[in-house]
Amino acid sequence: MSAAPAERDETVREFGDRRLGAAVSRIFLDALCIGIYGASPDQLSMRAAFPLVAALEREHGSLLKGMLARRRTAGPRGVLTSLHGGLGELSARLAETAGVEWRWSTTVRNVDRASEGLVVSDDSGPTSFDRVIVCTPAYAAVDLLRDLDRELSQLLAEIEYTPIAVVGLGYRAVQSAAVPATPRHDGFGVLTTSASRTPILGVVWESSVFPGRAPPGQRCVRVMIGGQRNPELVEQADAGLVATARAGLRQVLAEDPDPETVFVQRWPRGIPCYGRGHLARVAAIDARLAQWPRLHLNGNAYRGVAMNDCVRNSRELAARLAAATTGEGT
Repeated sequence: MSAAPAERDETVREFGDRRLGAAVSRIFLDALCIGIYGASPDQLSMRAAFPLVAALEREHGSLLKGMLARRRTAGPRGVLTSLHGGLGELSARLAETAGVEWRWSTTVRNVDRASEGLVVSDDSGPTSFDRVIVCTPAYAAVDLLRDLDRELSQLLAEIEYTPIAVVGLGYRAVQSAAVPATPRHDGFGVLTTSASRTPILGVVWESSVFPGRAPPGQRCVRVMIGGQRNPELVEQADAGLVATARAGLRQVLAEDPDPETVFVQRWPRGIPCYGRGHLARVAAIDARLAQWPRLHLNGNAYRGVAMNDCVRNSRELAARLAAATTGEGT
């Protein structure tokens, strides 16, 4: 075990090898990084991807001492939850209760300067605003902000994204003991490692994790494919992705019953990849944003990819805006 490098932007694998050993990096950290980022440990910056863990060593000199000092474990806390009708319910509920004007299904063309504040142009034309918060993925913000600040736009274009495909498989209950059972595992699911050479990244027991996702007595699973490990697999036709998913289930679970229903969803740019240099890039983005005090960026491209990260960052931004509004006397 060696000390942390003072200035070097260490990868997750380098951190794991140094602090925990190569075996932990090869198995545990590999699966962890795939499950969160769809990337392997040698593609991620430790300080950017897992800032809280990196801070334990930096502040306490030891992961164990840091966890004891903070009275918590290094792993995630809480219970996985979702909305019965999907996350779209959140937007619909906000539209009912927030008391603001909503413009649904409209394309925003760009954001540009105005005599006071900023002007946003969409399908209905230009509208001036005191403040603008851009919550799109970084690659979408590139075009929105190019006319306003080309340097900021170029920095946003440097944020890399990981391609992910999801194959959903639904199964009816099998009554006969002579017929192989449907995937019936409780718990969260399975994550694979690079060393396993499995064609899938992992499996989520959808109907076990989120009640109500399948009719009573039936099951559904989601299979993740691609990532930084095998990005080319995302480009397959639907039939190829389903075949890859079923091959992965056979390899991981030694079972592959015929599904009753399937769906396929691709995200060619699915998850931001916090590689080396990510924190420096975010700092440069913040420096450019300082030139535009009425413009703000939010979302999972900068300081955390998970929903909890987005909620925390949004609350912090809302608090800053509330304080600024109070200071302006408006």
